[in-house]
Formats: sequence, structure tokens, C-alpha cells
Amino acid sequence: MASIARASFILILFLAWHPALLPGTAYCFEGVIIGAKPVVSCDIDTDGDGIVDCLEDANRNGIWEPELGETDSHNPDTDGDGIIDGEEGDRDGDGELGTDESDPLVADTDGDGIPDGEERRLGTMRNMCDTDGDGLSDGVEMGVIQPEVKNGCHGLMAAGTNYKNPYRMDPLNPDSDFDGLQDGEEDKNGNGWVDPDETDPSIVDTDGDGLCDYVETTGDFDGDGLPDFDFQSIRGEAGCIPPKDISDLDCDGVPNARDDDSDNDGCPDAQEGGWLDADYNGIPDIYDKDAKLCPEPASDSNSGGSRGARTEEAQSALGEGPLYPTDGGACTLVRAVNTSGPLSGIPVFSFIILMIAAFSTARPFIRQTY
Repeated sequence: MASIARASFILILFLAWHPALLPGTAYCFEGVIIGAKPVVSCDIDTDGDGIVDCLEDANRNGIWEPELGETDSHNPDTDGDGIIDGEEGDRDGDGELGTDESDPLVADTDGDGIPDGEERRLGTMRNMCDTDGDGLSDGVEMGVIQPEVKNGCHGLMAAGTNYKNPYRMDPLNPDSDFDGLQDGEEDKNGNGWVDPDETDPSIVDTDGDGLCDYVETTGDFDGDGLPDFDFQSIRGEAGCIPPKDISDLDCDGVPNARDDDSDNDGCPDAQEGGWLDADYNGIPDIYDKDAKLCPEPASDSNSGGSRGARTEEAQSALGEGPLYPTDGGACTLVRAVNTSGPLSGIPVFSFIILMIAAFSTARPFIRQTY
């Protein structure tokens, strides 16, 4: 027995010393498989990602096992997201991934559909679904289709988007169209699709009536953050006295910002435009069914329906200035001048008087000159 033990000990020393026996190679000696354990160095960074091999291969068995949280010591960018492994993970060592940190094993850490490397390039957060906090994910605003919910986050649904101007959407700007409403206030369910009770966050005037979505949603014409009329004094039809919500003043279930005839008076909003109050009751004509600017009801206009064509008389009354665009691109927060009141002629009259006075003063000088 002693001789066998002595021979085994000598064999082990030989196998450990012999240069022909490479690390990680298995050998068979008289029916017994003998293999040397792979050498995983803590002094070598094989893939040059900034992490030494022994930290990437945590159990040092020479096998990449992502299910154990290991990164690949032979691939500098294990998840292929455009960021090397050494620049991902818990960089500040606080035990968790921060909003500007990312998982080296997951190409899209926050699940918004945008790869981590692209988010770093854009300036959005790699581990934060909604960088600008407007209620829409970065993926939705960047137009990325990613319907699967991951970590409570997603991109666009499979159908894509029906935003009119999707390229205006900005994941770093909470109000992409600058209409005064945050993007998530307009697309309330955040799915990238404008539903019937929502407004389009990519354009300022969803229904194209000349008033921006913010004004029609809040009743704030002068931009001070407060409604400029008492909507509860509006007397609509039965069941709408007063309206329940300033954003739907005819109580038809269609928001003012989507309703071509917000007071259901048969006169399209585009023809009653802006802050005009013909009967001086403190309610804009656009929301006052008893005050009509158009000379006769437009036959094809109804609540939430298609906008009726302007009559020539209405065009003459309103003019074609910038307060009344037809392309849905206006957002005026300044009250328009009421041209129908008894004092409407005073500015022109005053101008004529000033011109006569100026000419009379200049006549003696003209005579002396010539």
C-alpha cells in the first residue's frame, strides 16, 4: 500500500509540473480522467473592456454563465448595446442601478425600446423609462415599436402611432409641441395613439379651429394659468347646466380641443374664433350657444363632427389674419379685439383726428419753406 501511495503522489507532482499538460485540458491515465482547473487571471483583461477576467468569470471555471450574472470575458460588450461592459453595471457602488446606469447583460435596461448605447447618445436615461417626466416613455416619443411591457415600461404598440407630426416629439422636452400641455396630458394613456378623448401632443391645435389645445382644455386665453370665464355660468342643453368640466363645455363627451363646434350651436368654432364676446356676457362666443358669429348654421357641422365650410360673410367678418389659421398651427394666448362693440371705431377716429392736427401744425412751416 505504501508503494502505491508513493507512486500516486509522484504522478500528481509530475502532472502538475509537466509543461505539456496545458491548463484546462483533460487527460486520461489508466481509466481515470485527470484535468487541470482553467486559470482565470485577475491580472488579465482578455477582451479589454476594463474588467479583469476573474471578475467577469466569478466562479473562475472558464465558462461564461450569464444566468449567474457573469459577463463574457471574451466579449467587451456582452449584451451588444453599444456600451462596453466596464462602463455598465453599478458604477457608483451603491448596490443598485441608478437612472444613468445600465445592466451589462440587458441591451435595453429600462425596457422603453431604445438600446442603452443609443440612450447615452441621445442624452436620455438608460434606466429611466420617461426621462423628461411628461408621462410618455422615451420609446414612444422616439417612435420605437416595443409593445412588450418590461419593468412597467414600453414603446409604441404594434400599430405604431397616429400622431400628425411624430418627428416633433422630444424625449427631453415635456411639451414637445409647445402648446402649454405636457405630452402625457394630451396622450393620457401614453400608448402613442391619439384616442377620441385625447389631443395630439405633436401639434398645437388638434382640431384645427384656430385655438391651441391648452386654451380649449383650460379656458385660459391669456396664459396666466387661470380660466378667463366662469364656465359654471354657461347654460347648455338639458343635462349640461352647468357643464361638469371646462374641457367639454357642451357635455357631448368630445373635448373642446377635439370638437369642431364646442358649444353645439351649429356654428363651427373656426368661425367664432378666439376671444370674441358679441353679447358682452363674459363668455367667449365659441362657448356660448346663444351667441353666433356665423350668419347661418353650417349644415355639415355637429358636435365632434367635421368642420363646416366658412361662408363668405364669415370670412369677411373674421378676416384671414394669423389668429385664424386653417392648418392647426396656431396657439394664441392673447384675447382678440372685439370688432363688433360700440367702441370699435374709436381707434380709427382718433387716428384721423391726430393726422388732421399734425397737418394743420405743419402748414405754416411749409409756407415759409416755399
